[in-house]
Amino acid sequence: MYRIAIADDEATVREGMRDRIEWEQHGFELVAVCADGQEAMRAIEEHRPDVVLADICMPFVDGLELAGGITERFPDTRVILLTGYDRIDYAQQAVRHHVSDFLLKPITPRELRTVLDRVREQLDEDAEERRRRQILLEQLEASMPLFRERTLNAIVSGEAPHSGQRAQRVQRSMQLCGLSFDEPVLTVAVIDRDDQVADERTPEQPEIDAMHLEEMLASTTDSPAPAAWFRTGDGPFAAIFGAGDEEEALGKATEFCESVVNRVKQAGGFSVSAGVGLPVDQTARLARSFRQAREALSYRYRAGGGSVTDFRDLSATASPSGESDSVSTAEVTLAVKTSDRSDTRRAIESFVSTLRSSVQNPSAVQTELLRLLVDLLQAASALSIESDEVFRDVSPFRGILEARTIEQAQSAIEEVADRIHDAIEERRARRSRRLALEAKQFIDARYSDPSLKLADVCRAVGAGSSYFSEVFKRETGCTFLEYLTSVRIEAAKSLMCTGMDPMYEIAEAVGYRDPHYFSATFKRATGVTPTHFRNSVAGVAGEEV
Repeated sequence: MYRIAIADDEATVREGMRDRIEWEQHGFELVAVCADGQEAMRAIEEHRPDVVLADICMPFVDGLELAGGITERFPDTRVILLTGYDRIDYAQQAVRHHVSDFLLKPITPRELRTVLDRVREQLDEDAEERRRRQILLEQLEASMPLFRERTLNAIVSGEAPHSGQRAQRVQRSMQLCGLSFDEPVLTVAVIDRDDQVADERTPEQPEIDAMHLEEMLASTTDSPAPAAWFRTGDGPFAAIFGAGDEEEALGKATEFCESVVNRVKQAGGFSVSAGVGLPVDQTARLARSFRQAREALSYRYRAGGGSVTDFRDLSATASPSGESDSVSTAEVTLAVKTSDRSDTRRAIESFVSTLRSSVQNPSAVQTELLRLLVDLLQAASALSIESDEVFRDVSPFRGILEARTIEQAQSAIEEVADRIHDAIEERRARRSRRLALEAKQFIDARYSDPSLKLADVCRAVGAGSSYFSEVFKRETGCTFLEYLTSVRIEAAKSLMCTGMDPMYEIAEAVGYRDPHYFSATFKRATGVTPTHFRNSVAGVAGEEV
């Protein structure tokens, strides 16, 4: 429903329009009926009508003056002028005041209704246009952060050319985003979390942490704020700093990065590192500073998480690839081959410590770690443990290749070593169980042989006596002789329960040549003599013989 106001100094005209027009049927609400221009202006200020229907000739303020005031103060309000004078100069002035319609008196109700319907349609069109424009503005506002991020990524990735139409488009995009790098010197810093591995139960955690980091970047106020910061295409955040000279730009970037790193460290949950590139003198050269910042960031691989590295420091901390001596892996592989898990851990720690204190760049360090992993796998293969047997679910190299710090790579190598040790221990456990089972089966089948010795069993199962004795004791809980004795005694009990053979025959049947030795052994094992045992089973009370 649109609002409309009437202004006419003739009472019969304004009252006739008021009473003879069904305003609501034409989509209008009549909010004011005024007798002159002054009264009309006050009503317009109060009700803000969408349409004003006014006579040109009115006292105090005429219709043309009223239309001019409305156009100046309320440009969206439509004005329809009525006049009894058929004069062209009135029409020309009405056009200058953006009057919507110009009607000659006398006007009939039918004519007025037609005009009202036409004006309502125009108002509907205007409303629809405003609605569409508002939707576009909201869409533009919603997409502006992404558009701004893409523009900045295009600049630092080197996609923004120095000249030509593409450069002009980038410049227009920067203006649309409100980006302006007016300082004479610019530099780029890159900030990234040190561990992007998501727990299987919470795979969204890295993104949550990135949002947390984004909030910290936006709220860091204890250091110079960057001219712009944004998330790069592959995840890390980049910040652009401007200053009057190179030292100031580097100081701003370093101070900001250290502040963010410390805030994240204090918050806990995850850590971040940062790299700072060298200053440049043009927006189009920010790509170079960005590449340097990323290279500086890569040195957290050796420095560890929670570090801030200036590109200027790289020449002092790293030698070119290929100029460093390889670190020996022998201590690690020897510990694996001797199956000492704690020695393996200590050897890996020593190996990584040596790398950390070396002058190799991150790529060379990673190569050394991969070489150690290959030697570990070869040591496992020498022990008849193939990599497929241990790493069915994941590549053993993945942890090193995806590690962002040397600590993460060390953890990955330690996991590989642990898996190898687990496989070795499981294989030994299986062999021990099999050896004990074969030994028991051999003893169960030959216990009646009086000459059965430990050496016979070891020869049968293919094991040395010391190793066999240790394994058999661990697996069965008793020694070879204890197990052999228990088998012979149980066999003797069975014979005594099922027959009345003489004791010397029973002793001989279960592997004892001497009946007296059998009787003494039986009593030590059961607490009673063989005769007493037989009588108790048979239910006969008698004296021992």
